[in-house]
Formats: sequence, structure tokens, C-alpha cells
Amino acid sequence: MKPYALLLLAVLAIRCASPKKREVALSNPSITLEQFKAQNWQEKVEILSAFQVAPSTVEEHEIILAGLLTQHERVQIEALKVTEQFSLANNISHIPPMLKTNSAMLRYHALVTLISFPNDDQELKLSGEMLRDPEWMVREIAVRNISNFPSERGKKAYFSGILLMLKEKNINVLREVYDTLIWYQDPRAYTYLIKRSYVYEDPIEIIVIMDQLIKIPDPRARQRIQSIASTNKDPIVVREARFLLAKL
Repeated sequence: MKPYALLLLAVLAIRCASPKKREVALSNPSITLEQFKAQNWQEKVEILSAFQVAPSTVEEHEIILAGLLTQHERVQIEALKVTEQFSLANNISHIPPMLKTNSAMLRYHALVTLISFPNDDQELKLSGEMLRDPEWMVREIAVRNISNFPSERGKKAYFSGILLMLKEKNINVLREVYDTLIWYQDPRAYTYLIKRSYVYEDPIEIIVIMDQLIKIPDPRARQRIQSIASTNKDPIVVREARFLLAKL
């Protein structure tokens, strides 16, 4: 028998001897609502995190809702994640109160969950209210969400509030502030951004500002980048300015 024939027989023998892989069906925790309520907070978190498919029974929905309504923030956060993952719209009405809690992480996850649903006026209003949140991660997601509402570009209900956020110290939030101000397509925002480029806090911020200035249909913006390219003392800033100018 030829060598390649022997090799083929060996491969077939191994395949026949190997156990067949079994597909494991995704499933959710098998537990009653009363059993869930009787668990400690760690066990409740584990149960909620074990949801692998969208809840299909009344009891499964009730377990997730019970997690949202508990008094332990870690359990609530896990229930929020499940609500977001499977788009459980029936839970939305229970989320806004969480935006007023003392827990920064709970407020953050509550807002993230809310904005994962189709946009509506209430969601825009809640995002507007969170622009002044003491936690920077909450402010960041709130500012970013404003630009998800095309009607806001014309109404500008939160335009002034976002302009005031140019005093923001966190660079992650500032990046969203600059991006959203450009999104408004309002000449007033262009003037403020150009002014901000003279009083930036650090080299990273001026690079972020230039990334926005390059999008402005205002000759002053290009002139400002040219000035930075020729006068700034930071070589990285200068390199970025020249790179942006070369793209025009």
C-alpha cells in the first residue's frame, strides 16, 4: 500500500475514534423568583450574569426586574447590563431614578442602558440633566448622546450648556464637548473653539482641539493651526499641526 494511502487511513481512524463535539445550547438560569430573592447579593449577581439568551418567560423577566429594584448597586448594575443586552424595554421606566443615586457607577450604567434604546425626548432630557454630573464618565456619555438627536441641532436646547463645558478639565469629556460643538454647525461654536486653542491646558488638549478646528469652515481655524505649527514649542504638537495642514 502506498504511503499516502496509509496516512489517509490513519487520519480516518483518528476521526472515528474521536468523540463528536456536542453543541451546547444557550440557556438561562433555572430558578424561581422567590429563590432569587432569597439569595445574597453575590449570588444574585452570578444569576443575572448567567443569562445567555433573552428572557422568554414571565418569571425570567420578573427576576431581572427584581434585580433592578433591589437595594444593592452591584446587583442593579448587573440587571442593567442584562436589560441593555437584550433590549428589555419594559424595564426603562425603572431606570431614571437611578440617575439620582450617590453611586457614580450606578448612574453611569443607568445612563448607558437608557441611551441603548431608541431615542426619544425623555432620553435627550435626561442626557441634558447629566451634563453637570460630578463623575466624568457620566458627563462624557451624556455629551456624546446629545448628538444622537438630529432635532437638537436646530433647537439647540443644550448648546449653551455644552459651551459652558469648555471649562471642563477631563480630556475625555473635552473631546466629546469639542466634537458635539462642531456637530451643531453653529458659527458661535467655531469662535469659542478658536479662542480655546489659546488657553489649552496641555499638549494633548491642543491636539484634540486642532482635530476639530480642521473641520471648521472658517478661515480663522486654518490660520490658527498654521500659527500653532510655526510657534508651538512642543514637537509632537507641531508635527500634528503640519500633518493636518497637509491634508487640506
